[in-house]
Amino acid sequence: MKKLLMFSLTGILVMGTGTTCLAGPYFNGNLAAVIGHDSDWTDSVGDTAEVATDTGYGLSLAIGNDMTSVRLEAELAYRANDLNEITLPGLPTVPLEGDVTSTALMGNVFWDLNTGTAVIPFIGAGIGVANVDGEIDSILGIPVN
Repeated sequence: MKKLLMFSLTGILVMGTGTTCLAGPYFNGNLAAVIGHDSDWTDSVGDTAEVATDTGYGLSLAIGNDMTSVRLEAELAYRANDLNEITLPGLPTVPLEGDVTSTALMGNVFWDLNTGTAVIPFIGAGIGVANVDGEIDSILGIPVN
């Protein structure tokens, strides 16, 4: 009985890895960690600063159509990171509160390169628009308008 169960499970796993998605419409959703990096900011009079962010989150939803070797999709994505600290030239680093968010709408195309194996590499391209918004709430705990 144990051998039959093991054989059945192995068969299911092998069959599951060898199948491909059926052509047609699909939906896709993602939740991600967004790791920001230090950004250089310059104001209207030329003063500069370096701003660091905390790890944030991202959400995306896509709807597409799989036409066997080509996939077309529209994607809506939202990403957010909290601001962490700011460094101004000649001054010590100070805590900073606020956030940076982006909302993007993309049109994507993917070309699947069928290798005849369970691994299917692809080449992708996209075009879209994004709105990026940065807001500083306080510096050193002092509210900023």
